[in-house]
Amino acid sequence: MDTPVIIRALASLRLEEARILADNGKPDGAFYLAGYSVELTLKARIAEQFGIESLFADKVSAADEFTDIGKVKNLVQTHNLFLLLVISGLRLPYFEQRRQDKVFLAFDPLLWTWNERLRYQSPGRTSQQNVTDFINFLAAPDGLLTWIKNK
Repeated sequence: MDTPVIIRALASLRLEEARILADNGKPDGAFYLAGYSVELTLKARIAEQFGIESLFADKVSAADEFTDIGKVKNLVQTHNLFLLLVISGLRLPYFEQRRQDKVFLAFDPLLWTWNERLRYQSPGRTSQQNVTDFINFLAAPDGLLTWIKNK
């Protein structure tokens, strides 16, 4: 099952893998996985918010179809972080947090440059320091992943 708890655990694993790559001089792969951890954390929040117990199930159950949860599931099958922020109900709180918190604002450009197509780009686009700082920001007790979970 792909419950919110399992999806969050996967997000944590991807962030841990990102740190391993960053620590071993592979910043591009690290950045990709770090961004993917944000995607998964947003999807876990959405699944929790809508009471979806099997977010990534291939088939939409009759109950999901009846309640239109199937439409939410289909919509969430995106890698667009901004769209996921909107669906999660965190768009306005995020922009308010960014306005108040210089750390959130500092990482905003990195966050919005992330996309799934990064996995196809040639290496050398991401600096080691930027990705290490980004991973630290995501993992911090007051960082983005905790903020998404607790907001």
